[in-house]
Amino acid sequence: MNEFMKEWFSWFEEGIELLDEAQVSVFFSKCAENCVNRGVLGMYREFYSECGNDLDIFFESLSDKNYGSGYVIEPQNTYELVFSECTCELNKLGYVSSDCICECSRQSILHIMQSLKNDAVFEVDKLSTILGGNSECRFRIKIK
Repeated sequence: MNEFMKEWFSWFEEGIELLDEAQVSVFFSKCAENCVNRGVLGMYREFYSECGNDLDIFFESLSDKNYGSGYVIEPQNTYELVFSECTCELNKLGYVSSDCICECSRQSILHIMQSLKNDAVFEVDKLSTILGGNSECRFRIKIK
């Protein structure tokens, strides 16, 4: 890995950690949208369609497709999405190691959910992350 790029991303992480929560959300929203539009959004859309556009069936069946594990917490309202490994390419390439980047994942999930069911408003909470020292990345998704 290029040493300058590794250093640059460490400065990037330091800068992100200086922002407040709202600023971090705004910063990562566009990044997340572009990232998921590169491929994973299409896979989730196709699978959602296969599930009859039913979020309960979608989340109950996610692990069948290796798209993470899904759980229905409250039918037609609250779900959890769990990943047993970090799926962030920047982490896989060794550029980032701080869980500040996990806001991008939260924003990605929010963008995916809004794209799947555009007549609903979603809230996504980061419950745990691998980069934050946990054994899994867990996000709670709730329809407002």
